[in-house]
Order: sequence, then structure tokens, then C-alpha cells
Amino acid sequence: TDILRCSPDFNHCPRYDFVLAQMEVGPLFAQLVMIFKCNVCRKTFPLMLI
Repeated sequence: TDILRCSPDFNHCPRYDFVLAQMEVGPLFAQLVMIFKCNVCRKTFPLMLI
């Protein structure tokens, strides 16, 4: 299981994990800013801001 952490206070220290995202131009190494869910027409979509 992959566990991604994105927290301004993780054990009293900020923690923003890094991810490898596949983009149209190739892979992108990025740092997480926020993890959230968006509900649209009774469907839930997990999203990440990088």
C-alpha cells in the first residue's frame, strides 16, 4: 500500500511527500501541497495539488 502524507503538522514538523506523476511530456517529480476529494453529481474524485 502506498501512503502519501501532506500535513503542516506531522509529529510537530511539516511533511509534504514527493510524487512521480506521468504527464503528456513525460514523468514529473513534484511535491504534494494538498490532498482532497471533490464531489460532483454524487461521484467522489480523489485529487492532489502538486
